[in-house]
Amino acid sequence: MTENRDHQQVVGEKKLLRRVGLVVIFLSLLALLFMPGRGVLHYRKMKRQVAELQQANQLLEQDNKRLAKENHRLKTDNTYIEEYARKKHNMLKPNEEVYDFNKKLKKK
Repeated sequence: MTENRDHQQVVGEKKLLRRVGLVVIFLSLLALLFMPGRGVLHYRKMKRQVAELQQANQLLEQDNKRLAKENHRLKTDNTYIEEYARKKHNMLKPNEEVYDFNKKLKKK
């Protein structure tokens, strides 16, 4: 009879130890998921931010290349300089007049 009790006590202790172990593992997994600054959710958020920043960086690099090309043309290409001055600054050549046929005359 004491053997049976001892056996039941050992089995009960093993069950209790198994349950405590499962609770510890479960709490550890929760801590890994939600730990501020180190959890999986924080990692995924940071990974998403890195992807967004890399995309923004690519766009800025493309814009930088375009501006460098435009800068080079403004320094070396006289035809482009003239075209740029006409479009952006409404400049004219000497003795040149502009006629704008798009504006409608106001009726008096």
